[in-house]
Amino acid sequence: MEQQEFWSRLEVRVTAEIEELKEDGFRGWWCDRFTPHRIGLVGERQAVIGKVWMGKGEAQEQWHFALLLIQIVTNLEEIHWEELLPAREMTGWLSLNAKKKEMKIEPATAYPDLTAESLGSNQ
Repeated sequence: MEQQEFWSRLEVRVTAEIEELKEDGFRGWWCDRFTPHRIGLVGERQAVIGKVWMGKGEAQEQWHFALLLIQIVTNLEEIHWEELLPAREMTGWLSLNAKKKEMKIEPATAYPDLTAESLGSNQ
């Protein structure tokens, strides 16, 4: 998977994950465009850091995002993008903070979504 395809697919995946959140504060939110800027550190973890547009209704605002990496890299070209895109049946990888306008994506923390809704949709 190429980097550009990854960011486009991640927009869709983040929006779908937000729809599944049980927190009322994020109902109706959607993700529009990721703009990666650099590789940096978040705590002790290497991450792609940049801006993302988040919307609710017709309004959009720019947030900061950090995509925590699974492997250590020196540039974006070394990243295995397909390994970072959480599968539809996985959850627990997305953290949102509307007050700080921050999003954290941590694919390594993803786990199967075993809610009644997801089990029913797989039958």
